[in-house]
Amino acid sequence: MDSQSLEERRALLAEAERIAERVLQDKKAILQYQQRIADNRELLGKYRRKELPNKSYIYLGGFFLKLPGPRIEQIVKQDQERLGKWVDGTRVNMKKNLARVNQLLPSERPAHIVELLTKDVKNADGEELVGDAIR
Repeated sequence: MDSQSLEERRALLAEAERIAERVLQDKKAILQYQQRIADNRELLGKYRRKELPNKSYIYLGGFFLKLPGPRIEQIVKQDQERLGKWVDGTRVNMKKNLARVNQLLPSERPAHIVELLTKDVKNADGEELVGDAIR
């Protein structure tokens, strides 16, 4: 191999690594979004079962507000919808980036990288958080 082909190869690998890093960042973001979705779902369930007082505190944008229960439910439901859109958008972005890595390095996908990018991720309680998000 001559020096020019080695430089091209190095640039190709650097690009693939940069894109793969974005895929991992997206996967981490999805985990965080799904954790917030689970927390919101738990809060909505408590309101549905009337386990919380009529007025409660909610943390919004760096400060706490005391709001009536129905208003908090509305805010949390809006947050759920927004988080769902973010998860969907992040998954689409992750699929595009993974396709780009496969295009750059079609025959060089190490097994441990494939497993890391495609396996199901579970939280400490054993609940599935992301299931084959990049297929």
